Amino acid sequence: MSAENRQAYLNEQREKALQMLSTFVKSVDWPSLQEDVRQVVNAPAEEIIEAAKEGSADLIVVGTHGRSGLASFFLGSVAEEEET
Repeated sequence: MSAENRQAYLNEQREKALQMLSTFVKSVDWPSLQEDVRQVVNAPAEEIIEAAKEGSADLIVVGTHGRSGLASFFLGSVAEEEET
């Protein structure tokens, strides 16, 4: 995949994720719910932890691909990573 195609794919996926998040926020009855979307490329687990420390979030939602077994072992999971 070329760098241009990769970037187009990432942009498309980001837009889909933003739309899903927006739909969710509109569907729940939490007047104070605010969405804060951040896109990170390097060290996402560390970026999420840093954002949590900086902000006043009551809840952080992290998606997962649902990998298990060898795929999970080799590819890892940001959602399951712990602070070190």
